[in-house]
Amino acid sequence: MGVSIPVYLGWSESFIRPKFNPLNPDLNLENYLAALSSEAIRESIRKAAEDYNSLFSFNINNFKFARPGGKKPKPWSISNFNGSYSYQSNYRRNQQIEEFFLNTTQATLGYAYSNNTKFIRPFKKIKSKKLKLIRDFNFNLLPSSFTSQLQLNRLYSETQARNNNNFKQINPRLYDKNFTLNRNYNLAFPIARSLNVTYLANVEARIQEPYGEINSKEKQDSIWAEFEGFGRMRRFYQRTNATYTFPFSKISWLRWINGSATYNGSYEWNQAPPAFASLGNTIQNSQDINVTGQFNLSLLYMKIPWLKDYRKSKRVKIDPEDENYESALDRGKTELKKPNPLTVMLGDLITMVKNANVNITRKETTELPGFAHRPDYFGYNFYRTEPGIGFVFGLQDPNMRFNMANNGSLMSDERQANFYKNNITQNISGNITVEPLKDFRIRINFQRNETRGTQSIFKFDGNQWLDQGLTETGTYTISGLFLNTHFVKDLDQNENHPNPVFDNFLANRYTVATRLQQQDPRVSGGLVIDPATGYPVGYSKSSQDVIIGGFYAAYSGQDVGRSEIGLFPTLPMPNWSINYNGLSRIPGLSDIFSNVNIKHSYKGTYTVGNYQRNLQYDISAIATLGSDLIPKYQVADVTITEGFSPLFGMNITTKNNWTLGIEYKRMRVLKLFAASFNLTEMRQNEFVMNAGYRVTGLTLPVRRKGRKVYLPNDFRFDLAVTISDNTTVIRKIDVNVNRYTAGMLNVRINPSV
Repeated sequence: MGVSIPVYLGWSESFIRPKFNPLNPDLNLENYLAALSSEAIRESIRKAAEDYNSLFSFNINNFKFARPGGKKPKPWSISNFNGSYSYQSNYRRNQQIEEFFLNTTQATLGYAYSNNTKFIRPFKKIKSKKLKLIRDFNFNLLPSSFTSQLQLNRLYSETQARNNNNFKQINPRLYDKNFTLNRNYNLAFPIARSLNVTYLANVEARIQEPYGEINSKEKQDSIWAEFEGFGRMRRFYQRTNATYTFPFSKISWLRWINGSATYNGSYEWNQAPPAFASLGNTIQNSQDINVTGQFNLSLLYMKIPWLKDYRKSKRVKIDPEDENYESALDRGKTELKKPNPLTVMLGDLITMVKNANVNITRKETTELPGFAHRPDYFGYNFYRTEPGIGFVFGLQDPNMRFNMANNGSLMSDERQANFYKNNITQNISGNITVEPLKDFRIRINFQRNETRGTQSIFKFDGNQWLDQGLTETGTYTISGLFLNTHFVKDLDQNENHPNPVFDNFLANRYTVATRLQQQDPRVSGGLVIDPATGYPVGYSKSSQDVIIGGFYAAYSGQDVGRSEIGLFPTLPMPNWSINYNGLSRIPGLSDIFSNVNIKHSYKGTYTVGNYQRNLQYDISAIATLGSDLIPKYQVADVTITEGFSPLFGMNITTKNNWTLGIEYKRMRVLKLFAASFNLTEMRQNEFVMNAGYRVTGLTLPVRRKGRKVYLPNDFRFDLAVTISDNTTVIRKIDVNVNRYTAGMLNVRINPSV
């Protein structure tokens, strides 16, 4: 068995002898020393004046045992181990430093083992293809790989300042120490072909050394005792990842579907500061779930016989009695018959949805200070059974802090001032590709994104555990469809410019207030009208939720009696982009144009920019006359953003390398400030025209030495002209103010050669 031990040994030293006395730079050092009578004093001063440095290093880089040829390693094989060692010692002295040395030691011991995964298939003898899902069932009992590493890092230095004064003074000897012992673990475990699990853990520990110089057996024994216990843990981190592929490919009629799910769970424990151990340790975890699905409907259509072959030409036998064939030899033969155009059109219509994708992501994190215990294994304290197996692998529990407080697992120090935090991010997105005609593609998109964060100082106030300063904040965005009101024009009434959609928004408030009152458990006894406002009790026309509900219903163009009126609409609406490039295939046009692309796009979003939980909200409150019910969330602003980018666009490329393009774009931004009862509307119309010419090798219309000048370089010319018209309108609720406050016409011409 061979052994590889790469060794590096290094030694260096340097002397800097000054010409002048460091303590009296006006005197030549050698002249000053020559005047002294004692050789011992001369040598002492000469040595102190020198700036001396030395460096010694010894390294073993990745020593390992060679693996015997042709033999598979066993888990206990010595060839699975490897290690490295590094020692460096630096010594220095000069006129200011009597003695300084710094010793650093780094050592690692690693282990790595991997084997070929063998999956067990208990039902592999089943022959039926219909039972493929059962026949291919498999599992594995052993991890495919495991690696671990022990890392030792020690820094030790001593510094003694030199006494350069005539009077006697005490210069203390300074010590600098840092001794850490870290462990890393990695495990890969394919439980089945479709289910893979990986695990990673990092442990950071510190070995506490005694104060001062390590000059006694007792001090050395205390260090060894710490080392044998792997030191004092100061941080533990682990991450678990599981990926599962859904077995749609095993079911013949579902092979057009692909899907997978991924779970990531992490956990971290951090030691409390040693000076404030009574505040407790900090624990935090995270959970990240992702589910994706792809639906290839083209494969589904291939499983339906008629849809599989509707475009194919078929070979049919010629009727012997058919008089269209004059030759008797042609009768009885076969001919290729093209499909019926109506059949092709119907087939294209049925199969126009080509594919679809959906992605769902949810990530949640929790951080809790004040944890009283230390982890044993996998971040879990087995004696106290805290913080729970689920928590150390990323599972979330909104009541965790209360349960742990009741179990005595949190420190009750009233000085606790760190925040408990819980953050949630949820994203849903998808798209559908539709091709009703050849070269005519429509891509439909939708999305919903939400973030929500909760934090408080969770502490014991001497009597009970409670959340101090509990706050909940978040944002919300969802794709919307506001096309019905986009082209409604303002009216012109001198300086006032009302809009029918805005008037409809104001009129919607009564219906919204009625619906909200009927859904609110704080109001009982059916519809009750507040005589002071003329609106349902608890919901006047200036109520935040009434204004926002009426705003969304009006500008989405929906019936206010059936539209979503809550702060957070749940159903994402479609956005789309359309491209058609089939014109260049038309005879006549194909001789002139190499590409003709027509495009159109629409995107609309509804955003709750920033909301915060209302501290005065009470679900048990009772509605009273003359006042509005307090909403659950206080909203800063709500925004509708929509745009056609473009409403219409066309790009043309000719056979002789000319490019032409035109686009007409429209955009609208509606920002509602419910607290100040006003709506800001920003509109933009933009027209863009592009022209360009590209050629390789250009002959200029000038002559040189009787010949036209030829440039072999690529020549490119582009011209872009943009005209944009921007308008800003502020509309005041219930004040009949609809005024243009800003506007700008911008023309940009950008040529480039």
